[in-house]
Amino acid sequence: MQNKRTRLKSSTETEGLIAYPAYLQGVELPVAYFALLTKPERHSICTITIMTHLADNRIGPLRVVNDGKMHWTTADLTTFERFSAHFVVVEEPDKLGEGSDGCVRAYKHRHTAHVIAVKHSHKSKKYYDSLILREATNLEKVGLHNNIAFMLALCADFISPTTVGPAIILQLCDLGDITNYAIRWQEQQKRRGKSTRMHEVTVLKLFRDVSLALNHLHNELDTCYVHNDLKPANILALTPPGYEGDGIPIEPIFKVTDFARIAAYPTPPDAKPIEFRGTFEFAPPIVERGAPVRPSADIYSLGATIQAFALSLDKPVATKQTFIAMRKAQGKVYPQTKEEWNSYEWRARREVVARSLSATAKELVENWDVDPADAKDHTPYGGVLNGWYMQLLNPKPNIRPTSAQLKEYVVPILDNQIEIAKHEALAREVFEKVDRIRKEVEARRKGADDFTIESRKRVVNYGEGYGNGEAT
Repeated sequence: MQNKRTRLKSSTETEGLIAYPAYLQGVELPVAYFALLTKPERHSICTITIMTHLADNRIGPLRVVNDGKMHWTTADLTTFERFSAHFVVVEEPDKLGEGSDGCVRAYKHRHTAHVIAVKHSHKSKKYYDSLILREATNLEKVGLHNNIAFMLALCADFISPTTVGPAIILQLCDLGDITNYAIRWQEQQKRRGKSTRMHEVTVLKLFRDVSLALNHLHNELDTCYVHNDLKPANILALTPPGYEGDGIPIEPIFKVTDFARIAAYPTPPDAKPIEFRGTFEFAPPIVERGAPVRPSADIYSLGATIQAFALSLDKPVATKQTFIAMRKAQGKVYPQTKEEWNSYEWRARREVVARSLSATAKELVENWDVDPADAKDHTPYGGVLNGWYMQLLNPKPNIRPTSAQLKEYVVPILDNQIEIAKHEALAREVFEKVDRIRKEVEARRKGADDFTIESRKRVVNYGEGYGNGEAT
């Protein structure tokens, strides 16, 4: 291997050139990732970069030159003139996502199927541009990690369909955020006639990956950072490199994104303490939302996110009916219009409910404040998953596990449970197949018996009719 770049000769005789950033010099590229170079059509939406895993679990973007069709570096993303020479906006869908800090659109390479994500402001105003610039600065602070969506470049003069200003060029995750992933996976399950309850392997993997991402933010950088807005919309799903399965993978790579609101903890001497600035439906208890926001807030938000994902809940907070009943019992007012329900004041008061994942569908409805429509396809999750998940929602922040404890003690358990859950799922499939075959055989046997009985009846009837000069 040369110092900065290595020429490869693929099995298809396509020559590829890989240029390493400075921090990847001397790192060997795993053979498994050669497929991305020689078969870009299989990974056209996953990412526009080759990703190499380092010993400390970081990843890095690499320049790729393939078959003369794709030739660009991250420097080509820093000005719109150079960017537009390589990429064009994807018209459908119009937007990949949208939040208070900006919106995200997909852009496709002009000569290949590769797609990247671009986050730009809502309006061409200094305030909104400052939000994009702040997030770009935060992404540089966060650095690289396998479970964090990384920035490829910052384009200072980006021209979007609606604005002109700075934009962040990001790795694109093909399965979208975890809400979109869940919708697509459940639609697939419906087509296959199977349960739409989220697969236990997927929930365990989400728990595992986000725990590692939080540990990176809290413990592996020079400064401890609180994400401060962890929720389903800010966790993306990526098809694993080399995935050969049929349909949506049950074990994607989950990546935390949107670092616009990160807060240093403890607060630096020359800075102002930052309070909780995330989404109320995934917020820690009200008493923990003041400044400075602590890493334990991220842990609680992880628990709320896992619950919403596992139980397919839009909001893991108290239902409107329960909230109204509670307010009435306290002799207090409650929201009565749609505008009031959606206001910051009332959204902030509906706190997360620590619901059990191992409860039955009936128990969820009767004891855990879940709407019957949301529980209709639910079956209990395992006790190990539920036990550790409930620890995340402990109302006492000093008892909640830290991200360091999650990495050291819980992630190995989750890895083991993932393997167990996969074997259990395989066993269930075998039993279901055997049961289906048994029922088919019984149905055929019953059909044959019914045919034999009916045939005998016809013979008897025919004989009686023949004797009387009649035919039936």
